[in-house]
Amino acid sequence: MTPRTDTRARILAIAEGHLMRRGYHAFSFADIAQELGIKPAAIHYHFATKPELVCAVIQAYARRFDRWVAAVEGLSAADRLTGYFEVGRLLVSDGRVCPLSMLTAEQDAIPADVVEEVRGLHARILAFYVDSLAQARTVGAASFGGSPEDEGGMVACTLVGAQLLARLHGPDAYVRVMRQQGRALGLPEQWSAFPTSAWSAR
Repeated sequence: MTPRTDTRARILAIAEGHLMRRGYHAFSFADIAQELGIKPAAIHYHFATKPELVCAVIQAYARRFDRWVAAVEGLSAADRLTGYFEVGRLLVSDGRVCPLSMLTAEQDAIPADVVEEVRGLHARILAFYVDSLAQARTVGAASFGGSPEDEGGMVACTLVGAQLLARLHGPDAYVRVMRQQGRALGLPEQWSAFPTSAWSAR
C-alpha cells in the first residue's frame, strides 16, 4: 500500500468510526485531520466533500458485508442469520451501529446522494435476510407466516431498532431484542461465532 492509498484508508477508517458512533453531523474534516495530524486540505485531496467521503464509507461497509456473506455461504441458513445477529452484537458492544441504522434515523437531514447509498446498503442486507429466511424455512429451521420478503422486512426493522435501543440502554438491550426475534423464528438460541471473526477481517 502506497502512502497515498494508506492515507485514504486511514481517513475512511476514522470517518467510519465517527459515523457509526456519532452520526453524520457530529464530525468534520477538521476532526479527522486532527486525529491524523494532517491539514484538512489533505483530506480534500482524497474526498472533495463530506457527502463524497460518507458515500465512500458506506460503499466500503457494503463491500465488507458482501465479503462476509461470501465467507459464511457454507453455513446453514439459520447459522447465517444468527451469525449476522452476532455481528450486530459485536458492533453495539463497541459503541457502534451499522451505517444503515444510523443514517436511516438521520435521512431527512443528510444529502440525497448519501440517502441513495443507504438505500443500496439496505437492499443488499434485505436480500440476505430474504434468501436466508427462505432457505431456513424450506429445511424446517425457521418458521414464520407470510412471505420471506415480508419477514425479511420485519427482521430488518427489528435489527435496526435493536441497535438504536442499544444506544440508549446498552448492548444488553440489543441482545434481548434479537434473541426474542430468533425465538420467534425458531432459530438456534446459540448464535454462530464464526461469522464474527469473518466480519472482523477488513
